[in-house]
Amino acid sequence: MSRHGAHGRGRAVALLAAALLAVPALHAQRVPAVPRVTPIVRADGIAERDAGTVHVGGGVVVPAGYQVRVAVDGGVGATVRDGDWRPSGRLDATARWGLALGGGAGMRWERAEGPRPVGLVVVALQGPATGRRWVRGVEAMFGGGVRVGVTLARPAPGRR
Repeated sequence: MSRHGAHGRGRAVALLAAALLAVPALHAQRVPAVPRVTPIVRADGIAERDAGTVHVGGGVVVPAGYQVRVAVDGGVGATVRDGDWRPSGRLDATARWGLALGGGAGMRWERAEGPRPVGLVVVALQGPATGRRWVRGVEAMFGGGVRVGVTLARPAPGRR
């Protein structure tokens, strides 16, 4: 075997080893996938023991895993209590699993009353995302009264 042949093979083996060692390092340098934040708009009716509320609002939904979604949304509208209409608002943060069963916490405001925290249990049903720009859904929330809402959400790519 010639001197150049052995030297050439040694160089090829060294280059191959360097390339194989570089693959994990290059893989680690990839930019991690950022969850796609998608908008949601909604209209809600809230029934309490001594009041009724209507809110419209919106927020964002962030995938937090294959079956988990985290939502932050708010609404503004009016509450009727003791025959008096009052401006009101709310802000909620919820996590939903699987077919949209979940929970979270919220804060409600009403004119002439301080902020009021509420715990929330969520049951939701959303239509299919195939070929649609907006996906329709309905939700029931329990906590601080019973809330029924209709939603329009942008589907995240690759999600159902």
